[in-house]
Amino acid sequence: MQLDRTEHIKLLDLELKTQSDNYLKLVLQKATALIEQEEVFTSQFVKFEDGILVLKLKTEKALPRKGQYLSAVLLNDEKRSYKNWGDLSWAELRNKYQNSFSECVCVWHKSYDEKRFQLAGFKGISLDFAGKLVDKCLVTLGPHEPPLKYLQNLIEIVTNTPKDLPSARFLDIHLANNEWIPTILDEKRNLSDFIQTQLSISDEIIIQGPPGTGKTYQMAKLIADLLDKNKSVLATSLTNRSLIELASKKFLENHRKSEKIYKTNLTKDEQEELPGLLNSKDIQVISGTVLLSTFYISSGFAKEIQDEPPFDFVIVDEASQALLSMFCAAKKLGKKVVFIGDPYQLPPVVEVNKDIIEKKNAISFVEGFNTICRNLSIPSFQLTETYRLPTRATQYTGLFYRNTLVSKANKKLRFQFPECGLEFNKYLNPDGGPVLIKSSFPIGNDNPDFGLFLIIDFLKQLMFVLEKDFKIALIAKTKKAVRAIQKAMTATFGSDDRILIETVERIQGLTCDLTIFFIPNSSMNYSLKKPLFNVATSRATRHTIIIADKAITTYPIADKLVRDFIHKLNDEYSFEIEPKINMKKLTEG
Repeated sequence: MQLDRTEHIKLLDLELKTQSDNYLKLVLQKATALIEQEEVFTSQFVKFEDGILVLKLKTEKALPRKGQYLSAVLLNDEKRSYKNWGDLSWAELRNKYQNSFSECVCVWHKSYDEKRFQLAGFKGISLDFAGKLVDKCLVTLGPHEPPLKYLQNLIEIVTNTPKDLPSARFLDIHLANNEWIPTILDEKRNLSDFIQTQLSISDEIIIQGPPGTGKTYQMAKLIADLLDKNKSVLATSLTNRSLIELASKKFLENHRKSEKIYKTNLTKDEQEELPGLLNSKDIQVISGTVLLSTFYISSGFAKEIQDEPPFDFVIVDEASQALLSMFCAAKKLGKKVVFIGDPYQLPPVVEVNKDIIEKKNAISFVEGFNTICRNLSIPSFQLTETYRLPTRATQYTGLFYRNTLVSKANKKLRFQFPECGLEFNKYLNPDGGPVLIKSSFPIGNDNPDFGLFLIIDFLKQLMFVLEKDFKIALIAKTKKAVRAIQKAMTATFGSDDRILIETVERIQGLTCDLTIFFIPNSSMNYSLKKPLFNVATSRATRHTIIIADKAITTYPIADKLVRDFIHKLNDEYSFEIEPKINMKKLTEG
């Protein structure tokens, strides 16, 4: 069966409409009501600190959660105070009274000298917005805008790409759904030289990078070598953060100092973090330079290309996060293309109901990387050495990669913490890696009290860990569970920069010391999907604590490899803790 472009466009149109409708449903509400719903926040500008916007917010009001994406808005003087908003909706405020805005993300919370206030730090502030901030001005934070222009760009690409262009083969795919088995790479070889040799034979190549295998490091080396040969390079990815991580690698340091690295929509914190990085207001093709640009912006340039690709090389990072039409966009932009990512990790997040996608057989359009891996003849290779996961964790994550992974992690890391007490340490395997904590949770409850109690109780012990940079990730499938964890954590500890609380979909690429993965029975079906489960259990350099309803061991898990992981862990290192208290509130007692 050949993929139908008409169906492809229908799917993108539906996603565009769904995102637009959901956003409008939110922003057409009264702006003051959104303050109570913790969707809008009022604040005062304090300063910039290492490129991070520091805002002061009232303690009596909720703070944006760390990792939350928002729109920072400067309103006209008459509307900067929420007391003057009246019955205006958030959309009306922005349409009629907005002076300037910038997308941003909350990265930290801190206490303030005055107890009535707290500080919050935000990255991603545009240079233009930063230039308009004056001492003590009021900044309003509201709902993050969905990437509607990105979807519109992709619709145009699917609609207008001629069938005789090389890029069209990424749209007009004959589905065979072959088993995909990439060639295992000998890690001793020079990967950059190997990729360049392969690209002299084929115009595209796929590099699969399982968790912690240093794919960003290797791509930086490749780009540096291409710049030395005076090639023009575009590196594109879903997120700005992954592009900055790429630009920060040591192989590109001299090229950055030589002003050969450009980035579209350079932000204040990015400029501070990487001196020498140049701001590009639009797509530029310059020999001997690399341009860093998100899918959002790259797709806008690609839709205009109808002939020869302008860049010598395109590197698509986070390829698993690209919709199928983005692969066509990349091919339109580059004569040679490297797709790097992992089809066994999370696909793009879409708002169209999953049942609708499955009924319409549109999964091929959404899971683009998996589609091209299984249906196009592109040379494919897999990295095997993980520098994140200790040996025992590698054995578990390796189940998803035909047991090909080899641990090269730091052997000096501690996996036991005597300062936390012997009772707690029994839950931490002496060799690191996963542990399964089972309990009984109420059926259908997204945030069972005893599950939250266990998380907080474990955190109380982990606060004694002596390492200063010890990072903890608290993750769950649903936003409801994440909000409940956030409230319980804040009520117990206040703010702590060592702890990240987020949905699994938002932490792909994260590395931390310890992960607590929370699986109430209400979200078990989606929590045990292979890509999500693989991402959730492969973030930590030391331990992954899975807290789940005890039904997890008998739940009819669809994917055999996830089932093997759970059963192996249940037999080898698991504990069952029955609820001993009935809490009305987590923090009582």
